[in-house]
Amino acid sequence: MDDGWGANCPGIISKFESFGWNITFGSTITTVDGCGLMGGDPKTMDVLVNQITNVSQFDCISILPGEDYPHLYQNSIVNSLLQNAIANQVYVSSWCKAIKIFADADINDGKNVTGNIIYMGLAEAAGATFFTLVPPITDGYVITAVRSRYYQMETCIAIADALGVYETDPPEVESVLFETIGKNDYKINVTLTDATDTISAKIILNALTEIKINDNIITKYTRTLTDEDEDNVFEFTFMDLPAANYSIDIETTDAFWNEITHVGVSFFSNLGTDGFGIPTIFVFSLSMLSFSFIVIIINRRRKRFT
Repeated sequence: MDDGWGANCPGIISKFESFGWNITFGSTITTVDGCGLMGGDPKTMDVLVNQITNVSQFDCISILPGEDYPHLYQNSIVNSLLQNAIANQVYVSSWCKAIKIFADADINDGKNVTGNIIYMGLAEAAGATFFTLVPPITDGYVITAVRSRYYQMETCIAIADALGVYETDPPEVESVLFETIGKNDYKINVTLTDATDTISAKIILNALTEIKINDNIITKYTRTLTDEDEDNVFEFTFMDLPAANYSIDIETTDAFWNEITHVGVSFFSNLGTDGFGIPTIFVFSLSMLSFSFIVIIINRRRKRFT
């Protein structure tokens, strides 16, 4: 990062963190100030570029959006870091105007790239083929992007895909369990597989018999499930649930925005009696397949991101 870091940086950082990546912030100065849209908000760096002696400890070096990059552009230490990264098969990525840093570092030669169009000439002079206003481009170990808000998720996914950690499978439902905690009060536990990167899980109770409250017909209840213990068991407690027959759908979304609605994973009847009056409870378990997800963490091996 550099002075003038852009308003899109927080969103990008948040997505990186949602992927489970550990981020090391670096620059050539200890504190960098945000752009005008960020109110000049200062951010303290974790490391200075000249302190990095082993670039292979990182999986990717990403130059986040900014204005003019007064300290990173035309800096021989930064250029050397980028060149060494590629030489050591470490990915490098530029966002929007950062393409000019890649051009100055002479790592664009023979590459297909994109970036802010005002630096098209610089990129082409450095030997690149420049594409305007397109989704992120990965060419070898060089990843370039433009429109840091519009293509933000696509660029984050492009980096994840290059690193081999992108996945297309959303979290699956393993089981749905019910616990009676009072008259018409039920705690529902939903266990998900491949849930380490789940960012959203919702439960939908569909009324199979008519529910009428204050002359209003209720057809379903949609609530957000939470995993406070981080054990892949997502919970919600329904209080004063009207007597009816219900089917249960579960909606899940992971950090890569893969979404799925699991329809009819369970059915139950609330008879409105003391306790759970259950003539029927059907629990349907979906695929028990498990998937591995690589979490990038800080250590001395290639499991860190800056």
